[in-house]
Amino acid sequence: MGALTDAEMYRAFIQRDVASVAAVTEAVAGMLIEQGVRCVVADAFELYNPTHDLCSVVATLAAARARASTGIAVERYDYAVATAASGAGIVLELDPVDVDRKIAAAYRFENLTNEVNDLLATLGREEISREILRPVSMSIDLPVPVRKPYYETRGEERVASGRYRTVLRYEEHFLPFVEALAAAVGYGVIPERRQAAIA
Repeated sequence: MGALTDAEMYRAFIQRDVASVAAVTEAVAGMLIEQGVRCVVADAFELYNPTHDLCSVVATLAAARARASTGIAVERYDYAVATAASGAGIVLELDPVDVDRKIAAAYRFENLTNEVNDLLATLGREEISREILRPVSMSIDLPVPVRKPYYETRGEERVASGRYRTVLRYEEHFLPFVEALAAAVGYGVIPERRQAAIA
């Protein structure tokens, strides 16, 4: 989330402190307006990592702010971060050199080494050679999980090991944070729970 670390984001979620993320959202909206951006691509909402999911929300909020300010439509797309690319959209096929660059860029974030290893083991090199940019609606439709989000399970493990003191919860922390963020940046529609669930 830009200059915010995961630890800072988790604290913000738990304390429902939306100020720093609202500032990021406003800054992104300002850049979209200033540069005349017509299309925004951000992480998909996957219930894998709350900061990735929040990036999806921030992109939609910023695009909505830009459209409200200029009257020019800003298209929204997402891409799979922790799952296989699927669905309809703009398909990008990467050549082997681009795949190498993509993997090298991911490994530059040393604290993500385990996640990158897991993703490569799960999906494989061939699967990550394809990106699908899927159209996203400009409403914030929050999914109804059919099972506990991955980050809650992981958080429970870390609390049990003594590494964390609190488990970040989707219902208790994430949803109220998104509602407060939307209100803080003047988004006129209360985010709604999506009918379709995410597995």
